[in-house]
Amino acid sequence: MENAPGERLGTAVPESEQRQAFLLRLSDALRAEPNADAIAERALRMLSDQLQLDRCYVGIYRLAEDRGEFPHQVGNDRVAPMPEAVRLSDFPEAFKVAFDRTLVIEDVAETEGLSDADRRSFAGLGLRALVAATLREGENNPLWAIVAVSAQARRWTRGEIALIEEVTERTWTAMERAGTEAALRESEARFRALVSSTSDFVFRVSPDWSEIHALGGRGFMTDTHEPRRDWMDSYIPAEDQPLVAAAVRAAIVAEKQFDLEHRVRQIDGSVGWVRSRAVPLFDDQNKLQEWFGAASDINPRKRAEEHQNMLMSELDHRVKNTLSVVQAIARQSLGRGQEVGPDAANKLVGRINALAKSHSLLASSRWEGARLRDLVESAVAPYCGERPDCFEADGPDVKVTAKAAQALTLALYELATNAAKYGALSRDEGSVTAKWHLSGDGDDGLLVFVWQEEGGPPIETAPSRKGFGSRLIELTLTHDLGGEVKQEFARDGLQAVMELPLTCLQSHGGWHASSLGQKEERVSGDPTTLRGKTVLIVEDEHLVGLEIAEVLHTAGCSVTGPVGSLQDALRIAVSDDVEVAVLDINLNGEFVWPVARGLKARGIPFIFTTGYAETMAPPPELKEAARTEKPIDPDRLVVTLAAAMAQGAGAASRT
Repeated sequence: MENAPGERLGTAVPESEQRQAFLLRLSDALRAEPNADAIAERALRMLSDQLQLDRCYVGIYRLAEDRGEFPHQVGNDRVAPMPEAVRLSDFPEAFKVAFDRTLVIEDVAETEGLSDADRRSFAGLGLRALVAATLREGENNPLWAIVAVSAQARRWTRGEIALIEEVTERTWTAMERAGTEAALRESEARFRALVSSTSDFVFRVSPDWSEIHALGGRGFMTDTHEPRRDWMDSYIPAEDQPLVAAAVRAAIVAEKQFDLEHRVRQIDGSVGWVRSRAVPLFDDQNKLQEWFGAASDINPRKRAEEHQNMLMSELDHRVKNTLSVVQAIARQSLGRGQEVGPDAANKLVGRINALAKSHSLLASSRWEGARLRDLVESAVAPYCGERPDCFEADGPDVKVTAKAAQALTLALYELATNAAKYGALSRDEGSVTAKWHLSGDGDDGLLVFVWQEEGGPPIETAPSRKGFGSRLIELTLTHDLGGEVKQEFARDGLQAVMELPLTCLQSHGGWHASSLGQKEERVSGDPTTLRGKTVLIVEDEHLVGLEIAEVLHTAGCSVTGPVGSLQDALRIAVSDDVEVAVLDINLNGEFVWPVARGLKARGIPFIFTTGYAETMAPPPELKEAARTEKPIDPDRLVVTLAAAMAQGAGAASRT
C-alpha cells in the first residue's frame, strides 16, 4: 500500500501547522469568491492540490429519492468524472456509515465492513480509496459531504482526515453565507426596484445620516451623484430642519424605519411636501451599512387638506357671523319693546327663515356664492301661490358672494313681505317685476336692480316713519354692500332702485390662515374705565356693527362707526381722534391687519372680533391682541375692551 502524501513530504514542518496554515489560506480565498458555485470549486481545487487527490467532489444526499447528487467536482484522468447522480441503495454499508461518522476507505478491495454491492459500485466508479466527510442535521439525516478520492489504495492519516472534515465545514458555511447574501441582494434589488417604481425620488445615506451617498431626483429634486454632507441645508427648508433631524436621531437609535412627512426644496426652487421613508441595511455581521430611502410627492394631498381647512374655517366664520346677524335682528326687532306679541314674533321668525334659505342656496354651491336670480325667486315664491304670473324676474346671470347673498336675502325678504301685506302681492291682480342689469366697467361697475310693484292698493302718501324692515333694506345694502337705495312710493306701486358696486358683490380672492391657531383667552377689565372713551368700530356686517355700538353706548362710550371698508377704517385709524377700537378680522374678504398696525403705531389699544375659531391667527406682530368670538357676548365684549385699555395704559406708562 502507498504511503499518504503527507508522510512522503517529510516532517520539516509539523502536519498540524501545515493544516492550520492551509485553512487560513482557504478561508481568505473563499471570502473572495463571488458566489456559492465559485466557493465550492475553489475549495475542491485547493483541497485536491493540498492532498494530491485524483478527484474531489461535493455530494448531496436526497434520502427520500434514494439519490446522491454531485453538483461540483474537480480531478484528473486517473479517476473518471462522477455521474450526475447515483442510487444511494447501491452503497448499502457505506451509506450507513454516513449517518453517524466520516467514511474512510483505504482500499475498496480490502476494507472490512463493505458489502459486495458496495465494492462493485465503487469499482464501477473507478474509486479505490476515499474519505467522505458528511455534515448532518440531527440524527439519521445526512445532508452534504465533500469526498476525497484516490485512484490507488491509500493510508489516510489522522491529519488528512481532520483536514477534509474542516474543509467540509468551512466550505458549507461559506456557501450558505454566499447563498444568504445572494438572496438578500436579490431581495434588496426587488425592494429597490419596487420602491423606485412607486416613488418620486430615491436616496442612500450613511449609517449616521451625516452624508448622503446618492439621490436620484427624477425631475422632482436636484440629483446628487457624489457623496455630500450639506444635504440638510441643500434639500430641507430651515424651519423644517429641527423636525427632520429629530426623526433621523430617533431612527438611528432604534435602527428602525424612518418615516416622516416634511417639506423639501424642489428642483425649481419652490418648497413642496413629501413623505420620506428609509430602511436600515445591515451586513452579514449585522452591522449597519447604510440607509436606503424613497420619497413620494404629497403636494396634491397637502393642497387638498389646506383647502379643506380653509373651507371649514370659512364655514365656521360664516355660521358665527350669521348667528351674530340673527342676534342683531332679534334685538332690533324685539329689544326696543316697540313691537311685542305674535306679529313681532312672526316677523322675527320670517327674517331668520330668509337667512336659512340663503344658507341653503350657498350650501348647494359649496359656499362659493349664489345666483341673484335664485335669491330673488326664493324671496317671492312663498307669496305667489298658484299665480306664477304675479312675478317676473329678468336680468343677466350674476353670481354674488356669500356675504352679498346674505345682505340681498334680507333686503329682498323685506320687500317681498311688505308687498304681500300692503302692496301688489296683497291683491290677486297685483304683480311684481324685478329687473337688473350691469353698468360701467372695472372698479366702477354697478349692478342696477329695480323692484317694481303694480296692481296693489293705491298709495296715497309715503309712510310717515320707517320701520325696522325699511331701515334693514337701506342699512344692509348701503353699509354691507356699499350701494345706494332709492324707494319711491308712487300711487301705482312701490319702486325700489338699488345700485350696488360689483366690487362688493365679487370675491376679493386670497384667504390665508395659519396652522397655529390663537384661542380666545379669558381676560378681566373694569367696564367703568370705558366711560367717555371714543371707540372705533370696524365691522362689515352692519347689523352686527349696530349691535356692538349699542352695547358700547350702554357702557358710556362715544362711538365712531360702524365702518365697513378697509380703506375707510385705515384712514380713521391713522388720523382720527379715537382711544380704543373693536376690529372685525375679515372685511369683505380682506383682513383688517393694516388697520391694526396703524392703531398699534399710534399706541391705540384694540381687540379683534371674529367668526373664525382657532384656525385663524393674526401676524406675529399682532398676536398679543385680545379677541372675542362671534356671536358677540355684550358683557365679554366690554370687559375685553376694558382690559385692552388697561394694558395699553400700562404699556404707555412704562415707556
